[in-house]
Amino acid sequence: MLREMANILARQRVEQNGDPKLAVLGKNWITRFLDRHPQLAGKFSTQIDWQRVFANNPIILRDYFNKLQKLLRTHCFLSGNSWNMDEKGFILGFSSRAKVICRATQRNPHMAQNGSREMLTVLESVSAVGMALPPFVVHKGKGHTMGWHLESDDPEAQFAYSKNGWTDDQLGLAWLRERFQPKTYTKDPRLLILDGHGSHITWQFCQFALEKNIQIICLPAHCTHLLQPVDVGIFGPLQYYYGMAADTHMRDTRTGVKKGTFWTFYSEACGLPSCQKQFNLPSEQWVLFLLT
Repeated sequence: MLREMANILARQRVEQNGDPKLAVLGKNWITRFLDRHPQLAGKFSTQIDWQRVFANNPIILRDYFNKLQKLLRTHCFLSGNSWNMDEKGFILGFSSRAKVICRATQRNPHMAQNGSREMLTVLESVSAVGMALPPFVVHKGKGHTMGWHLESDDPEAQFAYSKNGWTDDQLGLAWLRERFQPKTYTKDPRLLILDGHGSHITWQFCQFALEKNIQIICLPAHCTHLLQPVDVGIFGPLQYYYGMAADTHMRDTRTGVKKGTFWTFYSEACGLPSCQKQFNLPSEQWVLFLLT
């Protein structure tokens, strides 16, 4: 595309100046162009949904922060009563890309895995003082199986199931009633920041929150990659350390991650210093992160 743009400009100069030499671009023209402009660089792009690209709208983002600021001024939430909830999906049997040692002539070396693409979901909640609620794990299935929980050493962790491994309306309400409400109960108002997933904005979900003095604010659609604190600050390192633990298991055993072994790697990732259940994040720093 860059060469095509340069060719068009060169042809326009030929039409204006009449010098055909101006229309000749060498095969190394792009390299020399970048050398002449050190403020530019060629980099590999990453994929992003087109809805997220257009959602990066200053008007939409400013409106969200105005609403958040109004809530903060109206209710004067304590730092320990400000919570952010998000979901993280994990694909069982999936091994992340890793650097391996192989023959110099070998192309595209492969790493064995069991080929499973089954999805499960983990709901995590973190407060402005860095405290995290016990995880809420949703497996894919039609009922509970004892083998899913044999390796679970966290008595506070809760397991549920759905037909596709995602949260639905019933599970969203169950999380609010059975996990968030009793674990964060206080007479003071509480703030809950979450995305606009359908299971989070049902009538029963919102009605229960209002009855318990829980103020809900939803992140703008397709903007969670910009505004979701847990997604960037917690799930980023969590995914990294979980991938390390799972990849080591796959290389050593040549077997993939299953429902019964998932918790082992997930709890190992949560136990590392960067992803402890007590994040020890100063409240001022967390609130600043929420607002900026």
